[in-house]
Parts: sequence; structure tokens; C-alpha cells
Amino acid sequence: MKKKLIIFDLDGVLINSLSNMEFALNQTSKNLKLKLNFKLYKKYLGLPFKDIMKRMRIKNKNINLIKEKYEMYSTKKINKIKIKRKHIDILKKL
Repeated sequence: MKKKLIIFDLDGVLINSLSNMEFALNQTSKNLKLKLNFKLYKKYLGLPFKDIMKRMRIKNKNINLIKEKYEMYSTKKINKIKIKRKHIDILKKL
């Protein structure tokens, strides 16, 4: 039977990107002179970025800039994302 759709949970299942997220948030925090706590950020993972920032009590006017910087730093250290070795063959097939 030919499959039309495959749905799976990527982060935490096939890959681990926590170190990348922590790096990006810490660099963003330093760059914008904010106190962005990764432990608190991690607590809300799964929510959209803007919702996480709101729960962390970050003002609305800063959220777009924070997201822009976070994405930039995340891209710079994309190599920090680890693919779980046992899932490499599955990812190749997909």
C-alpha cells in the first residue's frame, strides 16, 4: 500500500535540538541585553514562540525582534542539533 502521509514527532524523538535552542536563546539574551531564562523557556516548549515569550512575561513590542535574533542564532549553530543515531536509516527512507 502506498502511503500518502506520514506524521511523526521530530524533536525529542528523531532529533535533539535542546543545545541549539539553549545557545540561540542565550545569544539572543546577550545581544538584546535581556534576561531570557532557558529553563523557563524549556518549560513551555511545544507552544508557538510568541506564546512562550508571553508566558515568560516578555513585552509584545520585543517579541518579533527576539524571534528574529533567536532564529538567526539557531541557524548559525544548526550543527548543534543531534540526530539520534538509531533513527538515521528511518530519516533516509523518509
